[in-house]
Amino acid sequence: MGLAALFLYVCSTEIKDRLAEVIASYGELQQKKSEFLKPEQIAERKLYLMSQVKALTEALSNGDQSYAQTPTGVVEFLSACARKCNLQFESFAPSAIKSDGEIRDLGFKIHTSGNYHQIGHFVNEMESGTLTIRVKKLEITNHSVGKSTIHLDLEGSAFIAKK
Repeated sequence: MGLAALFLYVCSTEIKDRLAEVIASYGELQQKKSEFLKPEQIAERKLYLMSQVKALTEALSNGDQSYAQTPTGVVEFLSACARKCNLQFESFAPSAIKSDGEIRDLGFKIHTSGNYHQIGHFVNEMESGTLTIRVKKLEITNHSVGKSTIHLDLEGSAFIAKK
């Protein structure tokens, strides 16, 4: 009788707990099995990723890229904006870098000429680009009556994060 009671006690405590663990593990295994990707899904993902690679490669070759958080990166960025708008700088003068904590402020002055749409497109490209630019002064003049060429004198700041 004592042996039977011991057997029932072991079965009710140890075997019951192990059986519950086995059932829980089986349930987890079935759930993970249902999350596996099927070959068709893998092929779809591969096509999607290949299209992303193609789009990113085209963006890089078109010049749609981010620029380094350096004074050189600022000059490259502003030059790229001008190239997109078919403008050439008559002059570009960076000023001294002012540092305020983790942010550096690089001032600059730009003088260029173009038609109304080129100038507007340039200012838009500059302000909506990948670097943080603030226009401090914008002066547009037309020195010749009847001509579509206008002159832009722009003062601004580029904000660069310290490394």
